[in-house]
Amino acid sequence: MVEIEGTPQSLILGRVKGMYVDDLVSERDAKGRLKVHAERVDPIARLGAGEYLSFGEIHRRVRPA
Repeated sequence: MVEIEGTPQSLILGRVKGMYVDDLVSERDAKGRLKVHAERVDPIARLGAGEYLSFGEIHRRVRPA
């Protein structure tokens, strides 16, 4: 445990062993890899306490080969 400004903080790490994805928000690409469409999921992230983040505009970048 670490203290930040006098408040104890913890970080818990885990490994995902399985996941269910609705067929309406995903598809397979030409190589057979699963592609999840973020705009169909409307993802949300928890920042801490009662604060959450919703994703606004989705930016895409082409990865170098």
